[in-house]
Amino acid sequence: MTGTGSWVWHYTDGAGLKGILENNVLWGSSAAYLNDFKELVSGSDRLKEVYEELKEEYAELQEELEETLKGFATPREEYFILSACEHGDSLTMWRYYGRDEVSFAVGLDRDVSLGVRAQKESDRHPSPPPGYRDGPKDPSGQLEQDPDQDGQIVEGWDEMVYDPDEQTKILSQALSDLRDAHQEAKRDEKRFHFSVYVERLSLLSQLNRVKNYSFRDEQELRTLAEVSPAWKYVLHRAGRYGLIPYIELGIPKGGTNGRRREFGDGGKQEMERLPIRQINIGPTPFPEEARFGLLQLLSFLGYHDVKVAVSSIPYR
Repeated sequence: MTGTGSWVWHYTDGAGLKGILENNVLWGSSAAYLNDFKELVSGSDRLKEVYEELKEEYAELQEELEETLKGFATPREEYFILSACEHGDSLTMWRYYGRDEVSFAVGLDRDVSLGVRAQKESDRHPSPPPGYRDGPKDPSGQLEQDPDQDGQIVEGWDEMVYDPDEQTKILSQALSDLRDAHQEAKRDEKRFHFSVYVERLSLLSQLNRVKNYSFRDEQELRTLAEVSPAWKYVLHRAGRYGLIPYIELGIPKGGTNGRRREFGDGGKQEMERLPIRQINIGPTPFPEEARFGLLQLLSFLGYHDVKVAVSSIPYR
C-alpha cells in the first residue's frame, strides 16, 4: 500500500465517503461533542501542572503571567475539529470504523489549505433573537461589535502530543517564551506589547495539541476551525449527544471572502474538488467488489486521478 508523509488520512465508513465525494466537503464537529470529553481541556490541565512546577522561576513576573494565563479556558463549543491519522492503514482506526461494513481512509494533501463552507448567502441573521443588535455604538451610531461580522480561522494540520514528557517540554518552552515577552514589555514600559500577544497565541496553539495519553494509538492530526457568525456556517446532525453542531470544510468557490463567494441554487456556497490523492479500502473479504464500486463512483464524480488501494492487514 502506497502513501506519503505529505498526506493525512481521514477514516470514515461507506456512507461518510459517499457524502464526502458527492458534496466535496468534510465534516468538522464541535469540540464539545467528541469522544474525548476533555477535548481542548487536557492542555489547560497540563499547563496548570507545568506552571506549578516552574512558577518559582517566574517569581518576578508571576502577576503578569498569571493574568495572561487566566483567559486560557477554551470555549469548546466555538471550536470545530476535523480529525485525521498519520497512517493510512491503521488497525486501530479500521477497528473503530469497520464494524459491519467496509471502511475507508481518505488520503488528503496536507499542504492544501481548507476553508469553511458558508451555508447562507445573507449578510444578516435571518431570524435574530430579541436584543441581537443591541450593544455599545460609536458616535456614528454603528455597533462597535457587529454580531454579523463575517470571519473564519482554519488552522493547518497539527500533530497531537500524547507523551507527558513531551507535553512538559513544549509547554515549558512556551511559558519561557511568554515570560521573555513580558520582560520585554516591562522594559519598554508598554501596557500592550505585540510580542506578548504573539507568544500568548503560540502557547494557546500548543495547548490545543495536548491529548490524553490513552488516545495515543489514534496518531491524530487535526484541523481546528473557528467561525463567525455561527448562523452562517454551523449545521446540526443527530447523534449520541443530541443535536451535534458541525461545519463543512473543503475548498470554497470564490474563497472565504464574502464579496467573491459563489453560491448555488440551494443557497449554499459551491465547493471545488477536495485535495484527495488516494483512498484506501479497509480489511474486507470482498476486496474486488469494494474496489470496483469505489472506482466507479470516483469516475462518475470526476476524481479520475485518485489512487485506490486495499489494506493488507489480515483482520476480520
